Amino acid sequence: MRGQAWSLAAASTGGEVVVGRSDGYRRLLGGGLLLLALALIPLLASAGGGLERSASAPSAVPSERDILRAPVGFVENVGQAHRSATHLAQGPGYAFVFGREGVRVSLGSSLSLGLEFVGANPDTEAVLAGRATGRADYLVGERSRWRTGLAAYPELVYRGLWPGVDMAFTGSKGRLKYEFRLSPGADPSRIQLAYQGAQSLSVGSAGALGVHTKQGVLRDAAPVSYQRIDGRRVPVESSFALAAGQGYGFTLGAYDHGKPLVIDPGLEYS
Repeated sequence: MRGQAWSLAAASTGGEVVVGRSDGYRRLLGGGLLLLALALIPLLASAGGGLERSASAPSAVPSERDILRAPVGFVENVGQAHRSATHLAQGPGYAFVFGREGVRVSLGSSLSLGLEFVGANPDTEAVLAGRATGRADYLVGERSRWRTGLAAYPELVYRGLWPGVDMAFTGSKGRLKYEFRLSPGADPSRIQLAYQGAQSLSVGSAGALGVHTKQGVLRDAAPVSYQRIDGRRVPVESSFALAAGQGYGFTLGAYDHGKPLVIDPGLEYS
């Protein structure tokens, strides 16, 4: 509810995080899923979540050790965020809002980028995968909008984002990364993405992708691509390829088109 200031103070409580309202009302976020207020507030506010920053400072902050031990969890949006979002994920210093056409990335409290799926299947569905790692409570706005006991999963996969291409987001040890999984015969040149909100992109001499923003440069190490053939991991030469605007894709060397292929960019949002 706009006008209701919230102070989401994170305090280590043996694997749980306390989420408190500024008037003292408190609830627990169980299962070890870490909800970081400073990352979540600007992201949900820009997505219509209705959060406003409280004038009061957080009463406690989780230690770096607690942050790094907390699992990254992907949670379905069942009304705790804007309806354009299908899933959410939070971690140490970042927050993600997933939608059908792309992902909104909030790093820290000042940097927000949109990772757009260019030319992708508009009917693709993001699917939660793996075994639930915990539960999450979202106590935002009016009580009728609160959502509690939501299962958090370690992986989110966009099935058939491009023909024969899945895009998977995974999280572990407080970090979140993504990779592309190609079925036999899939065309890797169909994979096209764009960073909305970036000033420019560049590819350095070592093959890293530079995402230039007003707050600095995010660097994505040269992609590591491979196939698994007869139980062996066979490397495939790959590199970033810049496209129009703030877009990019990948260029691949020789590989077996009759076998699955994985393209794993080096960027970890952390």
